[in-house]
This record gives sequence, C-alpha cells and structure tokens, in this order.
Amino acid sequence: MDPMPKSETTVWDTPLRVFHWLLVLSLLGSWITSQYDVFQTTAHFYFGYLTLTLIIFRLMWGIFGSHNSRFITFLRRPKVLIRYLRGLDSLDNYPGHNPLGGWATVILLLLLLVQAITGLFISDDIIHDGPYHSSVSNRTADLLASVHYLNFDLLLIACGMHIFAVILYQFIFGKDLILAMLTGKKRLHMPPKKDLGKRHIQQGMLCFIIASLATTLLIGLAPEPNVDF
Repeated sequence: MDPMPKSETTVWDTPLRVFHWLLVLSLLGSWITSQYDVFQTTAHFYFGYLTLTLIIFRLMWGIFGSHNSRFITFLRRPKVLIRYLRGLDSLDNYPGHNPLGGWATVILLLLLLVQAITGLFISDDIIHDGPYHSSVSNRTADLLASVHYLNFDLLLIACGMHIFAVILYQFIFGKDLILAMLTGKKRLHMPPKKDLGKRHIQQGMLCFIIASLATTLLIGLAPEPNVDF
C-alpha cells in the first residue's frame, strides 16, 4: 500500500523547459542545414551560435537554477548509479533526473559543447568560415573539422538513445517524460509543490542574457579573416 497518493509535483522550472525545447529546435536546424542545401551555410553557423549560447546558459543554470536543475543534485556517485541500474531503487526516489539520466545529460552537454566550439574553426572551403578559422593553421582547422563531423555522429547516437529512453520510460515504466518537460510537473508520491514562481523566470532571463552576451563577445573578438585576392 502506498504511504501517500500520487499528486502533481513541480520538478522542472520554466527556464529549463524553454532551454530544452530551444535546444531541440537548434539541433534540428543544425542537422537540416548540414545535410540539405535548403538554407545558406550562414544559417548553420547561427544555429551553432544559438547552441553555444544555450550550453553556456545551461552551465550557469546548473549552478543557479532551481533544485532539480542543479548539477549537484543529479550527478550521483557510481555506487548509486550501479544500484539504480540493478533495479534496487524506485523511480519515484528521483523526481528530477535519475542517476543514469543525470550522467547522460552531462555527456550530452559535453558533446554539444565540443560541437559548438569546433564549429568556430571550420570552413566550407568556398565562402563561409567559422569566426576563428583564420586563427589556426590549415592542418589544425582540418583536424577540428574532422572532430566536428565525427562528434556530430556521436551526437546523433546520443539523441537517438535519449529518444529511445523517453519511449521506454513512457511505455514500460509509465513515466510521461515529454509531458513533464512541457508542463514541468510529474505525478509522484510526494506532497504537491507550488509553482516555482517568477523569481526563477527572472533569474533564467538574466542567465540567458549573460550567455547571449558571452557568445556575442566571443564572436566579436574573433580575428579578422584572411582574404586572398
């Protein structure tokens, strides 16, 4: 018998949910502009700048965000992860990220960070160069381009695993993770919590502005491109 009936519990704040869906759009845009000649190459770079901004925001939000958004609350020790993988832990013990999901989130963020940073140095060898392409040798630029392309394949694999996990939790464990990321709420055996309020929205907006300024400054400080006539 359950000690407490399930109730709607707020687990994800608004800034984190906005970040999540903007990141989905950014990745889709990056993929489309890298695979098909639908948009100009310039659009691919702008999707990269957006991704970099979002990653900077998430790193900040992992420190200053609400409880379940902070890295310190979901990066758990290997012992806890192994216990969870062995099925010795209840899913309801983790209202936010479970031990596996927490580490998967960090790995995905690192892959995205590598993708965004290496993209600053690549070139399409025709017209468009990354803002820092001229700051490295052609050999280094080619190496970073190789990392960029390989890392994108790893990103696709990671995203595929993420989608598979969402489907698995939906149909096997009865956890609607998509709805939770849309509404911010889950039905858990916990006392209901009120909405996190406007304070986190204001903090999120401030962090996003700072992240945007950081990306703008990074691009603005890029060296002048080499022009050959």
